[in-house]
Amino acid sequence: MIYILEDDDSIRKLVTYALESQGYAATGFALPSAFYKAMEDGAPSLLLLDIMLPEEDGISILRKLRADPLTAHLPVIMLTAKSTEYDHVAGLDAGADDYVAKPFGMMELLARVRAVLRRAEARGNTESRNIYAADSRSTSPSEAADTEKGPATLSAGKPAAAAGGVSATSALPFSAEDAGAEPSTGRAGRSADAAAGSKNDVLKFGILRIYPKRYEVFVEDTEVSLTHKEYQLLLLLAENEGIVLTREILLDRIWDLGSEPENRTLDVHIRKIRSKLGGAAAWIETIRGVGYRFRPT
Repeated sequence: MIYILEDDDSIRKLVTYALESQGYAATGFALPSAFYKAMEDGAPSLLLLDIMLPEEDGISILRKLRADPLTAHLPVIMLTAKSTEYDHVAGLDAGADDYVAKPFGMMELLARVRAVLRRAEARGNTESRNIYAADSRSTSPSEAADTEKGPATLSAGKPAAAAGGVSATSALPFSAEDAGAEPSTGRAGRSADAAAGSKNDVLKFGILRIYPKRYEVFVEDTEVSLTHKEYQLLLLLAENEGIVLTREILLDRIWDLGSEPENRTLDVHIRKIRSKLGGAAAWIETIRGVGYRFRPT
């Protein structure tokens, strides 16, 4: 079981859904009090812990966990909108096993989850073995998403600072591949670079290549000219390959219009992106009544 203590509803639900789509059992909590109550029944195998929380901040919670012999070795990954060096050091000094700054990509987060569980397994954490089997499967993240139970219907919410959204941004100076992610081959020949874009500065999906740090997109060997918003939208979808992102989430992350799901701005941009992607246009799927999903075929 993986616990997620995160007060932003959209992030908590999206992370829970992403973990469950990979075969993990996951439960989310919006308040520390609810988390403490659940801990009375036993500790999870891993905790994803936000720093900025109501009732009590994540650093204080982490210190309490480390001071208790029953939870002293509980694997913890910090999730937070704070991205200063001081906050990184504070979380790690308090005993965090890893640290991911928002906005983050689901592929990166899943890679870090697997890496932390591997380390827990190596040091004899028997609880982690109950869910570690999911990591030994050869199924790639994109293939696992194909068997999802249904599209995630999430509330966009209004995250504080940069709390919402996803990107390849990492809080630590190493890539998802360095963190222990297994190579994924995907149905469109997606290479390990897609799961470790920060290392090679490229996301590869068959004929499509996206260079996040260079703001460049290529279909085969031809560069595609996208506006800034079109580029942001394509990158957000690609970084969450196989995961359905609701209209509310897309509007909130790109235009801060999450409360206006009927706004047609999103549809216009999707149509323009498709018109420029050539053979990759069909990879952006419309999930009627919900949102959009990027799924190479």
